[in-house]
Amino acid sequence: MSKYQPLTDYLSKLEGESFFVNFDALEHILGFELPASARQYAAWWANQDRGQSLAWQSAGWKTMDVSVDLGSVTFVRIQSDTERVWQEFNSELTIAQAKMGLAKSLGISPECIEITIRA
Repeated sequence: MSKYQPLTDYLSKLEGESFFVNFDALEHILGFELPASARQYAAWWANQDRGQSLAWQSAGWKTMDVSVDLGSVTFVRIQSDTERVWQEFNSELTIAQAKMGLAKSLGISPECIEITIRA
């Protein structure tokens, strides 16, 4: 288990689309002090495949607006392509739009998608 698991658990339970937190409060959530590099370099907070970033990404979040000067970071919820399409078209999705969204999320051509409606 990652030492950042408490952050994963905390973010997994949050509601809402964003979470602003200062580094001191984040250390309280984690139960240990952040490494010095987290307080010195914004790159430490990059959304890459590293131990700390996997903690928030695996919970469905990414970082934005990191301020090492202020000692704060904002986490924002990651939306899947399907969720974005659904919100954008708000249930008034045409067949063509559905095919485009599915094709994009599956990495295939829209011509490969066939939608059957049964009433």
